[in-house]
This record gives sequence, structure tokens and C-alpha cells, in this order.
Amino acid sequence: MGTNHVKHFERMLLLAKHLDARGIHIRGHEYDPHFFGMWKVVAGSFEHRFQFLWDDRDQVLTISEGSFGKFGSQEGTWKEVREISIDARKGADPFKYVEDFFQTDPLPAFEPT
Repeated sequence: MGTNHVKHFERMLLLAKHLDARGIHIRGHEYDPHFFGMWKVVAGSFEHRFQFLWDDRDQVLTISEGSFGKFGSQEGTWKEVREISIDARKGADPFKYVEDFFQTDPLPAFEPT
């Protein structure tokens, strides 16, 4: 594993610690270093989750909100809520945006369609 891969997982661990301190649980994580450094983090509760999809090539973080059944099944209803351009090549940290997103109290409410 190259240095960038190790940095990704170190940063992911730090994100998990920050979210855990706020009572936010990571429900899923994917990372593909061969596909432009794409990663995805799903965080939230059993019934209300947010998905953060980072496209390193286009430098865009896409945020989707999901509603899941009482038992938190993997099959939920996702709705894209926004895309944010983040210039990571100039030092901006997309993981920091994920941390900051969960700093709001209360969390953004899901409105089913």
C-alpha cells in the first residue's frame, strides 16, 4: 500500500473518532484508489443516514440523505441534497467537511418524498 492509501485510512480513522464523539455512527465505507481516489462514507442512525461520495478527479463531494426501515436495512431511499466543490489539490480536506456537517445541532431533518 502506498503512502496515499495509508493517509486515507488514517484520515478515515480520525473521522470515525470525531463522529463517534458526537454519537454519529459510520454505517459504511468504500475506497477505490484505482478510480481517481473515490471514497464513500455513510453515517447516521439506523433509520436516517447521510452518504458522502468524494470524486477526487472532479473534486466534488456529493451528499445524499437516506431513509431506512425500522431495522436499518441496507435498502433505503436516497435523495441527493447537494454537491460541493472542494479544492483538495490546494489543501482543502473533504473529510473535514463531513465532520463539520455533523456539527449542526440538531442534525438536518430528512423529508421523505
